[in-house]
Amino acid sequence: MIGSAICEKSGFELIELEEAVKEDGGCWLKFIKVPNSNPGQAQAAAGKGAPPKGKGAPVDDLKPTFSKAWMDLSELRKPGSTSTTVRVHLETCASCTKEADSDKYLDNEEIS
Repeated sequence: MIGSAICEKSGFELIELEEAVKEDGGCWLKFIKVPNSNPGQAQAAAGKGAPPKGKGAPVDDLKPTFSKAWMDLSELRKPGSTSTTVRVHLETCASCTKEADSDKYLDNEEIS
């Protein structure tokens, strides 16, 4: 699966990105795959009927999946460079905890 990301930074975020490039040579990206909150609505939008009894989505598809990837930003150290293209390997992380009254997830390592 190939994707692209454009992330505009300003203020303190830009300073943090510059430090990540200079000091660490990259940064960790975190990915969260969250299941559709209303699968019946998605099927109706796709023009499909309701699944027959006992033929629902597999249990693994109903759980959020958390991954992380190290993004090498050392190409940005070259004078004049403003973009980079990298291929990253996703590592599955331990489960995260969802904050109450929010759509934000916290890594279990960050909580303790």
